[in-house]
Amino acid sequence: MFITVMFGAGCRELVNPCCSLVTLTAHLRQRGGVPPDVTLALLAKDRHLVSLGLEEGASLAPMVGSNLLQERETYILVRILRGEDGAPTRYESLVENLDDLCPELAEELRRLSGLPPMGDGPMTWHPEPSD
Repeated sequence: MFITVMFGAGCRELVNPCCSLVTLTAHLRQRGGVPPDVTLALLAKDRHLVSLGLEEGASLAPMVGSNLLQERETYILVRILRGEDGAPTRYESLVENLDDLCPELAEELRRLSGLPPMGDGPMTWHPEPSD
């Protein structure tokens, strides 16, 4: 079983997720140059988000990545930024130019972060030229 993980500037890593989530996460951290204090997740093309960090109250039993990930799927490496003092959690792509590569996944990360869709920004009024 293998998956593809995208990160950085066009980097793709073929990964065998038939290992513990701790091992899988450590490998992705090393390959992507991600510090150990950053919580990671993987976002699939079907918009399914898989957290690679232990949530509060989660079992300490070793989880195997293949139980959570779809074989032959391509995933985007994502950083989870937990909001403090009531601020919402934000999700940031670790793929450069995700808006250009996969606009639907960039929109999904904005939605998960509670941000408005890219096309729903403030409207700018352009007066018609006078004759």
